[in-house]
Amino acid sequence: MLITRLLSMVFAAVTFLAGILLARHFKMLALVPASALTVMLAIGIGSARADPVVSMACTVFSAIIALQLGYLVGLVIRHVLVAARTGREATPYSSSPSSR
Repeated sequence: MLITRLLSMVFAAVTFLAGILLARHFKMLALVPASALTVMLAIGIGSARADPVVSMACTVFSAIIALQLGYLVGLVIRHVLVAARTGREATPYSSSPSSR
């Protein structure tokens, strides 16, 4: 049981990092095939290990949530990097007199 939870957490961490990479390079539509691949991998790994269905479902849900949270974090990172590269603040409002 402990190994199953550990593998589930590792799988969620890997999908979190994958979500960050997806946000850096692709639009939000890329989450659809990534989510499908995540579900297939989680079910395949769980079936190979003969995990109970409830455990596989928890792994799938945690991995999908981690993928989407990773995508959100990746968007924030991308926004901050673009704002830093252009020399502006990371907010949509500027305090310069030309924007008034």
